[in-house]
Amino acid sequence: TLIDRLGGGISHAIGTGGRDLSEEVGGLTMLQGIAALAKDPFTKVLVVISKPPSDSVAKKVVFALEASGKPAGVCFLGRRGGEEGKRVRFAETLEEAAFLAVVLGGGVSEQGKEDALGAKAAEEGKRLKEEQRYLRGLFSGGTLCAEALFLLSKKGITAWSNIHPDSKLKLVDLWKSRKHCLVDLGDDVFTVGRPHPMIDPTLRIERILREAEDPETAIPVLR
Repeated sequence: TLIDRLGGGISHAIGTGGRDLSEEVGGLTMLQGIAALAKDPFTKVLVVISKPPSDSVAKKVVFALEASGKPAGVCFLGRRGGEEGKRVRFAETLEEAAFLAVVLGGGVSEQGKEDALGAKAAEEGKRLKEEQRYLRGLFSGGTLCAEALFLLSKKGITAWSNIHPDSKLKLVDLWKSRKHCLVDLGDDVFTVGRPHPMIDPTLRIERILREAEDPETAIPVLR
């Protein structure tokens, strides 16, 4: 959607799964995908997006992109870039990755739009009650949740989560939010014996209603 808004297009989109870039799996699907797209004449730019990978696998992926012969963008969510090579450039967020993809493909980005989100947020904040202090995020995928954690950390906001890389900030009870809290509802705990929330949103809807009833909830974030 973001690439389309910027005037670009997508030749292929390959989902590798959240664990593909772990040390155990070694990026098998990601590396095969890069090799296949490198040979595809209709693919001009390669873009890799992942939750924080293991260091060794990240190096393999970047090396494969450099060897592909095509310009490439990398977004390892939660990592503030990396050493850029001849062909590889880094983005910190999904939006930046989409922008980078269009730029590398020779497209034209949107410019000159005034961002009124800050003013809108300040105005909405005046309507909150004193006890409404916390952001509660419910996500249907780990990548979106990881991105939100990263963006909050850049603003100096500490949030609890079931996928937080810091064990001290990992939720013990995944069924109950704590202060600022971001929950990946695609976690195994929520999907054992039932469909993923992208297919069956029942658990997500129930959690939305519980968060709405919590007097401390100020901002619900749904993605």
